Amino acid sequence: MPTPKVGIRGKKLWTKPETLQLIDAYGVRLNKFKDPKIRNIDLWKEIADSLKLGYSWQQCEGRWKTIWAAYKRTNDHNNVSGNNAIIYEYENEIRTAVGEKRNINPAHILNSQDPQSFGLDQSSSSTRRPSFSRQQLLNEPSEDDVTDDNPEPSNKAS
Repeated sequence: MPTPKVGIRGKKLWTKPETLQLIDAYGVRLNKFKDPKIRNIDLWKEIADSLKLGYSWQQCEGRWKTIWAAYKRTNDHNNVSGNNAIIYEYENEIRTAVGEKRNINPAHILNSQDPQSFGLDQSSSSTRRPSFSRQQLLNEPSEDDVTDDNPEPSNKAS
């Protein structure tokens, strides 16, 4: 049996088969993780015990957080127009285990440049946003409101 790889801190590094086992174990318990009556620490202890790989529950949780963050980071990168597509090593396994989470892979993405994304009809003038000057937005008096005789702005209703 080959000796396991050891990291900088002297701890055993996760292998690909071990990581796949962890993803499967997490996926099996996914609904329990969503249950507010069950403590996550108990589930991580259960996963560590079921894997029988010699990792503590903290190491299992830490490994999950690492691969989940990398999955989200890859997904975010791939959702930016113009970026080259990156395939994450465990992408298919994570999707199989947790399904399609809409906060990670939304069904629809709004495009700020496309009024159709917001359900707006460009031909209708009623859908146009009113434009305000900087003075109106900051509630600053305009030149029309200040006269030489009366340096104070008038409170006339517009």
